[in-house]
Amino acid sequence: MFWKWIIYGIWQGALIFYVAFESMEYANPRDGNATSELVEGQFAYLGVVTLANLKIVTSTSNFT
Repeated sequence: MFWKWIIYGIWQGALIFYVAFESMEYANPRDGNATSELVEGQFAYLGVVTLANLKIVTSTSNFT
């Protein structure tokens, strides 16, 4: 059970990293769409908070 949590944590961390940082790196600064590290960090924080809240909701609900 413990290793399952560790693997889920690594997978979810990699997903948040990819979505938050890699997807925003391709903005064209000439179009005014340049992002800073502050925006990328806030997007990563939003992903962590959303993921934690979804985990709490799914763990505490009764689907049956």
